[in-house]
Amino acid sequence: KGDKLGIALNTMKENLLKLSRENELRTWLLTGASQLNDKLRGEQEIQDLAQEVVGFLTKWLKGQIGAIYLAENDQFYLAGTYAFHRRKENMNRLKVGQGLVGQAALEKRPIIFGEVPADYVKISSGLGSATPQNIMVFPFLFNGQVKGLAEIGANHEFTDRDLQFLELVAENIAIAFHGAQSRAKMKDLLEETQRQAEELEAQQEELRQANEELHEKTELLEKSEAELRAQ
Repeated sequence: KGDKLGIALNTMKENLLKLSRENELRTWLLTGASQLNDKLRGEQEIQDLAQEVVGFLTKWLKGQIGAIYLAENDQFYLAGTYAFHRRKENMNRLKVGQGLVGQAALEKRPIIFGEVPADYVKISSGLGSATPQNIMVFPFLFNGQVKGLAEIGANHEFTDRDLQFLELVAENIAIAFHGAQSRAKMKDLLEETQRQAEELEAQQEELRQANEELHEKTELLEKSEAELRAQ
């Protein structure tokens, strides 16, 4: 108790260990966020982007299976998977409040589910299959609206560090999907506009041909009338 130097050294050691752990966590978070941002760059199709995101998140969090759902018309459809074989009921579309994914969308917050039932989902490999012990569903919000959710299964418990990482990257993921969906809508609108323009052009051509035929018939009628008057 009277060894002030020893106490000071122990305190310094504890502070250094704490600082080292904090730096390790910060490095892990920022490295993962940077690598994920590389995956989000570019004008990707929605399906390709979903595959990139779910694959990276599952591997970075050391999960064994993953799926990502995106919002569409008040529902969430399965847009991308990682090592995904089958799940109970095998539903590719979920409503708000339906199942873990729908519940996380309803509450707009992550859900971690332990003691997963044996028939819920399987992790398959060439050596056999197994049931993940833990499932985490994490929603991605854009302007307060759920744009999508990631569902990840693992044989280990998810930690506060895992949640910190998802909270760090969630907004960027939501923005990326919002951009991809906006581009897809714009593409559909452009294609629809082009189709309508082609239809209008075809209708104008038909109208031009009809006018020419009408003009020809009018000339024939005038010629017939002239002949009739002459007779």
